[in-house]
Amino acid sequence: MAATSVLQVWMFSAATRKLVREEVKRVGRNITDPILRIRPEGVTVEDSARLPDPFDLSLAALDQVDPLSLLTEEERQERIQEMEQQAEMMDELEEQPDASPSDMM
Repeated sequence: MAATSVLQVWMFSAATRKLVREEVKRVGRNITDPILRIRPEGVTVEDSARLPDPFDLSLAALDQVDPLSLLTEEERQERIQEMEQQAEMMDELEEQPDASPSDMM
């Protein structure tokens, strides 16, 4: 079996529909147990012993990710308009008089 290298990473580019070689950046020195991490800023190889717990990373990521940042500009504008319409509807509901108990029977 041929040995594989974590420094040779190929990714499929949806934009060009081709396989492209991705640059892998080393993080730290003396990497004994290499692990690849795919991040928005690129692919890194790190020592697994120095990584934080995956559970902690997941919790931290939930706090840092803005749901609107995952949308395209057009989708973001549509979502903002929907949220503004919902807010206006809630304001209109608050302005309505409460129904009397006799009307509910």
